[in-house]
Amino acid sequence: MRPIRSTALALVASCLLILPQAGCSPEQLEAKRAEVAAQRDTLEQAKDRLAAADAAAKEQLERTQAELAEANRLLEEAQTDAERSQLTAAIANLRASAAAGQAQIASNAADLAAVKVSIAGANTALESMDKILAEYAELLETIRDLTDILARPERLLLVIRDELI
Repeated sequence: MRPIRSTALALVASCLLILPQAGCSPEQLEAKRAEVAAQRDTLEQAKDRLAAADAAAKEQLERTQAELAEANRLLEEAQTDAERSQLTAAIANLRASAAAGQAQIASNAADLAAVKVSIAGANTALESMDKILAEYAELLETIRDLTDILARPERLLLVIRDELI
């Protein structure tokens, strides 16, 4: 009977140690888990918006580069100084637009990378919380079973008999 009580007490003690490691009660941990899950979902939405913005910026850059190529072709065919001057100004504007598009794409890539790292961190935190909660629930179930053994003499006798056999 002593090993059962000591096992039960050891389980209660380990159960009580799990949550302080998590820094809170099970209810607080569940609430924190819900917060982290909501933050992860918000980050996923931000990732989707960034990916869409990046795709749009890339499409715009392609259009700008096509316009730039066409303007350069027209410049080669220009007959008058006025045409050349007008096309040169247009080419300068298109180059500036292309540079801005490239900068936007680079910024989107950096933002997207940061969001992905944050999502990975949130997923890791959720996995850790799930593991702690699962271990806690498992220990509580074991404690309930051992308490039932101690509370019911017929079960206790069965356990003693099984251990003796």
